[in-house]
Amino acid sequence: MATINLKQEDLEQVLIKTNVSPELEAVLRAEIQYYDEYYLIVPQQKIVKAFRQEFVKDPHIGLSSIPEIRLVNYDEGTPFSALEEIFALANLPIITRDQEKATLSGFRPIYNRDGAETWLVAVAVPIPRVALNHFNPHVRPMAEENLRFISELFRKEYSLRYRLVETLWRACPPACFVYEQKGQIEGVSFNAVTGDELSMRQLFVREGRRGRGIGKALYETRLEFARQSGLARAKAAVRWESLQFHQLFGAKKEDVIQKYVIRNFPPKSY
Repeated sequence: MATINLKQEDLEQVLIKTNVSPELEAVLRAEIQYYDEYYLIVPQQKIVKAFRQEFVKDPHIGLSSIPEIRLVNYDEGTPFSALEEIFALANLPIITRDQEKATLSGFRPIYNRDGAETWLVAVAVPIPRVALNHFNPHVRPMAEENLRFISELFRKEYSLRYRLVETLWRACPPACFVYEQKGQIEGVSFNAVTGDELSMRQLFVREGRRGRGIGKALYETRLEFARQSGLARAKAAVRWESLQFHQLFGAKKEDVIQKYVIRNFPPKSY
């Protein structure tokens, strides 16, 4: 087994030597530019990627601000030995998502604002068979010129996702929407289409604007987009804390899949 740092190697040469699948090659080419760290594990052909970024705030996580973290994402089935090798490269706080039945060494759960562990839950949402009657004039497609504002909004209020904003949008621009009122973006919805399925990525409403129907309008828009696109289903991995909101639209819980964990961060600071 070998861990290849793709930010320090020539990607074209690596692709020749490792004989990765066409599907994985497409992922590597699309993603690598956006991440600060990007590793290929061979021969398993697994990806480990990371941002080095500030953590300010999250709507659900009860964690104090941190000047710099490594936010690490890894493919399911990545060998623990490879993960440990990558985790040890810098003595910074690491936040990642642990598989439900796995235990990463040295990590402890991250708790929500109610003091419970924070989990991701897989849900499926039915696609409406008829047009939704709730047209909202404040919802429109997200434009590229909105990305800088949304990134800064996420940095301040939804830190675990702010470095992903451009990647999320470029995955499927027609499926991403904003809620705008009086020239101000109050909420956003990122989605993507995979085959005949709508992948519901992120839905976020600004602090001070929640409880006003903005999230509902964005959710209905994404489902209507799926209906008009002829998609068969909609799925998402959602925070346990927001599950009841998704259930308003018929979401059915399929599984508990991952939990947020942290390492290299003193308990007294948590």
